[in-house]
Amino acid sequence: MVSPPEVCAAADLVLAYRRRVALGPTSFTIPRGEVTCLIGPNGSGKSTILNAIAGVLPARAGTLEVLGGPPSRSRRRVAYVFQSVHANERLPLTAREAVIMGRYASLGP
Repeated sequence: MVSPPEVCAAADLVLAYRRRVALGPTSFTIPRGEVTCLIGPNGSGKSTILNAIAGVLPARAGTLEVLGGPPSRSRRRVAYVFQSVHANERLPLTAREAVIMGRYASLGP
């Protein structure tokens, strides 16, 4: 199987939570082997894009490919640590444990 030149590619991607559009039509690529940053003000869609790439949020419209296919097919190959979880703020959690949480899909809790 030939690897695509990009890790992720979106064309006219629209993302929404129920009826509320969180990200209007946008197109982008994330090149393979490069460092890519998402920057922007609060509420601009950075976390929403990451949720879609991780396969947590489906596209409302447009296309999104991750590792050459739909995000749902790449879930086991993408590590993702949520920005926040519903846990006590005083929970003693090391940085290593937080990173390992992104591997729960493969490793189990």
